[in-house]
Amino acid sequence: MKRIAIIVAAVLITTSTVLMATENDNVVQDLVNTATTFYQEKGQEYSLKVFNALHGPFVKGELYVFAGTFDGKILAHPYDKSVVEKTVLDMKDTNGKLIIQEMIAVAKNQDNGWVEYSWPYPGTKEMALKRCYVRRIPSQDIWLAAAYYIK
Repeated sequence: MKRIAIIVAAVLITTSTVLMATENDNVVQDLVNTATTFYQEKGQEYSLKVFNALHGPFVKGELYVFAGTFDGKILAHPYDKSVVEKTVLDMKDTNGKLIIQEMIAVAKNQDNGWVEYSWPYPGTKEMALKRCYVRRIPSQDIWLAAAYYIK
């Protein structure tokens, strides 16, 4: 009986985690897709100002849009101004994954898709898996992305 209860609990936890991930995937995709439309309507200069704004419409708590080029230059990041206008092709996660290069590859080769990487959870030294949706701006060598921590 105890064994059945443990199995049922494991199934419920797994199902709950999958449902949360699916919901988060949808929220992140919507945020990036809305940002892409905004960029196409408002143009690069204005859009990047808005994407860089910490209290702008593309920052939703832990979720935020950031932008980069196929050359690895970060164009917008509302939380980390130190990387804006810098080329960060060599940026690695804690496991050595070249995360910006992987984001660029997804944007170039698929137009959009997901990248997962390990990153410190804000305010702690605890490492967590981050799931990032990347989308290319049509007909440009620029990508937009947003990510969430898988808890």
